[in-house]
Amino acid sequence: MFKSTFGFEVLLKFCLDKAFPLLDEGLFSVHGPNAKIHDALTRRKGSFDTVSKAMEHASLFPNFSLFANTVLTQQNVDVLPDTVSYLVEQGAQLIVISNT
Repeated sequence: MFKSTFGFEVLLKFCLDKAFPLLDEGLFSVHGPNAKIHDALTRRKGSFDTVSKAMEHASLFPNFSLFANTVLTQQNVDVLPDTVSYLVEQGAQLIVISNT
């Protein structure tokens, strides 16, 4: 089963307790290697921390495949190597890079 969602949904108690153990993969949108860049692009303060916590939680499930998506913009293209490094550190098995 595949669920595409915003990271903050994954933090909901229902998702953590009920849905997450049933999923075998998930795609997390991460648009920068840190809160400053990611939050500016999502226009949502705290979104980097939320998606980071969700990815950390996903790593607790050994059969879960973590995928990531990054949308390249003028604001984050220069930090793409840092973003990819961060995602690899988080356990991303696949990183999709797209443009606007």
